[in-house]
Amino acid sequence: MKKPFKDFDLPKHHLTAERHYVPPKARRSSEIERRHELPTGTVLAEHQTGGLAIASYVLDVVEGETNRGYAAKLFGASAVNTAWYGYGRFSDVMRRRLKLPYMADLPEDYDADRALSYDLRDTVQMADHFTGLVTDRKAGVAKARVALGRQVGEVGLSLACVGMKPPSFDTPFAIQTCVREASLQLMNEAQALTAEIGTPPSFAQLPDVDSDLSLHIRRTAPNGVYQAYADALDNFRIEV
Repeated sequence: MKKPFKDFDLPKHHLTAERHYVPPKARRSSEIERRHELPTGTVLAEHQTGGLAIASYVLDVVEGETNRGYAAKLFGASAVNTAWYGYGRFSDVMRRRLKLPYMADLPEDYDADRALSYDLRDTVQMADHFTGLVTDRKAGVAKARVALGRQVGEVGLSLACVGMKPPSFDTPFAIQTCVREASLQLMNEAQALTAEIGTPPSFAQLPDVDSDLSLHIRRTAPNGVYQAYADALDNFRIEV
């Protein structure tokens, strides 16, 4: 019997030729002074943490297949790109391995939405911890970046499976093959969305109201996602 797929490898050359997102220039004198004292990478890490918090909020509050499908696809693409930036882009290992969601033999009372919500909240905490390490110039930044990248990537693979309901009579191998194919499709969708909006969608763009991803959401999102994102920006928008 074939063993079901449990791992997924990030490609080494996922976004290497793209124009990458850069946080906007500070405008207020207080913010200019604050940034002057910060280590390189802190502002991007702050944006990433805020973006994860926004995604977590939106996915917690939106309802309905259309809203949840749009949010899952958009944030899934943002997740695998963010994972590539943190884990895949500069990694010197041969395999940039992520764990696939294991959907075979799930208990009958398994609540996929609740599990995803918990995972996202944990990821926000990891991102906040990583930002603190960068800001305070503490040891362990590289290790924490890899751990966060893996976690974000695995959340992305879970988002790729939102709405998936494999037949209960399928074998574990068949079910996990569907999961792997959904993950491969997500990587393709991430690249397609990059071509559409101009920069690779990533969580760091979400707190910036002028980013390509933010503009894309406001132009194309269904009403439920549009309103949830607007509400989240009230709490997590980063002023410059």
